[in-house]
Amino acid sequence: MIKFGTSGFRGILADNFNKENVERVAYALLQVMDASGNKKPVYIGYDNRFMGVEFAKYIACVLASKTKVYIYSQSVPSPLISQATASGGYGVMITASHNPFNYNGVKIFLPHCMECGDDFAHAIEKISNSVKYEKIEKVDISDKNIRWTSDISKYCNSILNTIDAKAIKRAKLRVLVNTMHGSGNECMHALLKTCGVEYEIMNENVDPYFEHKLPAPYVYNIAEQAKRVKKEGFDVGIALDGDADRFTLIDEQGEIYDCNYTACVLYNYYIKFKGKRGGIVVNNAFTTMADKIATKYGFTCTRAKVGFKQIAPVLQNTDAFIGAESNGIAYKDHIKSKDGIHTAMAIIDSIATTKMSFKEQLTALQKEYKFVSTLREYAYPITDKQKTSIIDTLINKKKYPKLLDYEIDSVYDSEGVKITYKNGFWVMVRFSGNEPVVRIFTEMPNEKTCNIAFATFEKHLGLKERQK
Repeated sequence: MIKFGTSGFRGILADNFNKENVERVAYALLQVMDASGNKKPVYIGYDNRFMGVEFAKYIACVLASKTKVYIYSQSVPSPLISQATASGGYGVMITASHNPFNYNGVKIFLPHCMECGDDFAHAIEKISNSVKYEKIEKVDISDKNIRWTSDISKYCNSILNTIDAKAIKRAKLRVLVNTMHGSGNECMHALLKTCGVEYEIMNENVDPYFEHKLPAPYVYNIAEQAKRVKKEGFDVGIALDGDADRFTLIDEQGEIYDCNYTACVLYNYYIKFKGKRGGIVVNNAFTTMADKIATKYGFTCTRAKVGFKQIAPVLQNTDAFIGAESNGIAYKDHIKSKDGIHTAMAIIDSIATTKMSFKEQLTALQKEYKFVSTLREYAYPITDKQKTSIIDTLINKKKYPKLLDYEIDSVYDSEGVKITYKNGFWVMVRFSGNEPVVRIFTEMPNEKTCNIAFATFEKHLGLKERQK
């Protein structure tokens, strides 16, 4: 059964993610393209997961029966495939992002640089699951409609057009990058060399097992990198996930920040130093600092459901120029899907231009708005039975645990449950759309209170094991 989640179709290798299902998705994409009259090429990429290039070939051979395709001869980041659609074609990326090593997936990008939304995904699902497999036409990988490419220049130039490379060169920064055995290496090398940055890249060798860790820039995965940043005097540390669309930052003191912090610093930076005007789009599990900045400058902070496919349409159709979730940021002048590599270069640009470290920029922001908070997130593997129990507790029975002396102000329950307290802090419980886990997000005054919130909700929901 083919089912699209928060970000594409994903599954376990040799189980529901297999040659037949991948070809079914490719066939369905052809039918949707044909119905829309789009004759533009399709761009196909893959990361460093098992059989990435093989699955890319399967898709290419189906698509090339009716249209021209460009397939990369080396692994590439997901945002590169998104940017390739700027000319009006579609993009297909073979990746399971930050999922465990035994997963792979298919992510589809629509023309003009955005992930496919629910309606498009449902159309793909319906056709994929109903077509008779033997009906699917395929060509040989040597077919004239299949073109191999290794060109990353358009993507890199799109990023360079949004930053000040000369200012970065003058700043003489030292950067420690961690690509987590993913597909962001080549582009990071190209951009950092162009900007004259002194840098080192950790974990750039191909390891489809990802050292038996999740290829995600979570705190526990980058602790060693954080120590190195502080000890060895790097100006900043950059961590990307397996397909380089997720991003985490390490400041010069070795402190770790997700995109709740970096997006707010960048939003403020673009308005204050770059002269940009417009709002910001974030999801419902994002810091309230974004609302404060937008309000001060007379713009709107729009809240969307979790998933960049929910953020992209708002980014496209409003005056917002930046969109963000806790794990990724999009800049409309580049692409309308999250891009860890662009975010990395934007942060480096902000440090070089303002002559302030990330920590100094964030501290100034917190002082200006008189708002200091800590945001944390954990995922918990669950069974179907546990999921049913959590739904019954929080949604059906509306039983919420007592957290310290905090008084509940409002409850939002259209995607999981978000409990906002009268002091402005909050906890959100949400099921993943891509894997059997439930996530707890929280924004509290400090780390200690975050830990109390996690312990309280873990006990209330019977959650005992955090995903590692």
